[in-house]
Amino acid sequence: MNRISKIGVTRRGVLAASAAALALPSAPAFSQQAFPSRPIKMIVPYPAGGTTDAVARVAADLMSKTLGQPIIVDNKGGANAILGSTLAARSEPDGYTILFGTDANLVLNGLLYKNLAYDAERDFTPIGLIVDVPQILAVSPTIPPRTIKEFVQYAKANPGKLNFGTAGRGGNGHLAAELFMHDFNVEMTSVPFGGGAQALNAILAGTVQVLFGTMSSALPQVQAGKLIALAVTTARRNPLLPDVPTVAESGAPGYEAALRYGLVAPKKTPAPVVERLQAALSAALVNPILRQPFEKEGYVVYQPHAPALYATANRNGRETWGKLIRAKGLDLD
Repeated sequence: MNRISKIGVTRRGVLAASAAALALPSAPAFSQQAFPSRPIKMIVPYPAGGTTDAVARVAADLMSKTLGQPIIVDNKGGANAILGSTLAARSEPDGYTILFGTDANLVLNGLLYKNLAYDAERDFTPIGLIVDVPQILAVSPTIPPRTIKEFVQYAKANPGKLNFGTAGRGGNGHLAAELFMHDFNVEMTSVPFGGGAQALNAILAGTVQVLFGTMSSALPQVQAGKLIALAVTTARRNPLLPDVPTVAESGAPGYEAALRYGLVAPKKTPAPVVERLQAALSAALVNPILRQPFEKEGYVVYQPHAPALYATANRNGRETWGKLIRAKGLDLD
């Protein structure tokens, strides 16, 4: 069976493609007083209280300590992250407005909307990646499968009868499920929700039988025996679930569906300013205050790297996800 493409970008592959990421940028040649001299605004294009917001706030606080100026988190949720991202794209490129990026607003929106008000590649310059957010394929204990092989057999015997829940149509979970169905030649019915918490509640309530969602939210339910983890969508197994295989090793070689969080600035932000922001992010990435709590929830926290790493990841993501989206005829217009 021919694959459409390998979805996502492996961390090792991106590192190999971006050798420059192995070394931190040199210190910018300008005085401490030049930038920043006032507070910085970090636009988070999602409501307060979610996982994106939690990562953003910890990163902002730690970066503030390095920069000597506060970074104020400004939640601008709405329209699948379009509202906040558009505001950031139209901001003055002086480093005093930065944007919290995810695959949704920097990779997928440009592929799913024909008349998007911003262009992620044209309008933003990368600062750096913060974390990878592993996703999980989990099922309700009310259905028989306990392995991917059994699940595929069950799905083929009951085409279209299994309902899978995701955080929303066109999001990483939805696309991870679409890729899974393509690779294993099975049919399931998509039930998109207005967020990951709603999708999780739906499988616990029995509204859906299958969940493609973030591991951090599903992990407590898996540990409590309320959900059965069949596979993770990352290239390698997660240390918090060492006995749970990847989808790739379960019959779909090359399968990967990555979800990344990072920071970008408006295009034309001066290079010394971007370097200053990137240096502050690098300091945050090695701080246990960031690493320890999120790693305990299954996140993969990046090591310090050059901004080119994020640019490569987004560019490859647009190429590979775009093939699946076009093949499936998906759009959100």
